[in-house]
Amino acid sequence: MTFTTAAAVVSYLLLVADFYFGRVKPQAGFDSSVERHVIFVLVLLLTGVAVRYQVGRARALSRFYASRRPHGFERSLGPRAIVAAASP
Repeated sequence: MTFTTAAAVVSYLLLVADFYFGRVKPQAGFDSSVERHVIFVLVLLLTGVAVRYQVGRARALSRFYASRRPHGFERSLGPRAIVAAASP
């Protein structure tokens, strides 16, 4: 679990605790079951796992293509370095 996912879960749980224990009046129109909070936290965790997986894939692809960079291709200059080197 990443820091961002953990921070989102902890923040949501603090809001839920404030809703149930800190403010009694707003609870009047809401369902008091805990299931919706558990489902939301699980979906939040699954979203964090999916984002972490996709970021890992993007980083792996970036490393793969960085290692296959053609000779003479300067990272800071980009394709212009190859064109400048090839022109007489």
